Amino acid sequence: MNLPCPQCNCSETEPMPAAFIDALARLPRQKASHPFDIIHDLLGIGPESHKRRSQPERVFLNKVAPPQRIPYVPIMGCWYLAALAVTLIPSNGGTLACYVIYFMGGFNLHQAYMFNRNEWPRLFDKWERSYICRDCGNVFVDDV
Repeated sequence: MNLPCPQCNCSETEPMPAAFIDALARLPRQKASHPFDIIHDLLGIGPESHKRRSQPERVFLNKVAPPQRIPYVPIMGCWYLAALAVTLIPSNGGTLACYVIYFMGGFNLHQAYMFNRNEWPRLFDKWERSYICRDCGNVFVDDV
């Protein structure tokens, strides 16, 4: 059942999960022939990313994409490398600086964990209940 859009009163609305799957299905699939293409396919970054999708397709795909969790591995890796760099630099305050960096890294990990545990499920639930209007692009939530 499609709900009418509250902005333009159009009945051409679609649930966000269905719009996201449809947008992914419309993306052109090309065989990766270059290492940058493989990196782009895995991570979504690289020099070929601008050639794969047109600007309107990227904007629409970003608009209907589900909320993302915060990954833990990049946070841990960055803070570990920072602490390692501090310990390798010969100085008097290296140990204290290392403890401060570990504390800050732990705090960032805690923030990411709390977001993934508390906030992300609410955002994902809201995304699952959201609709997008195909005419005006308005995103609204079904509060029934």
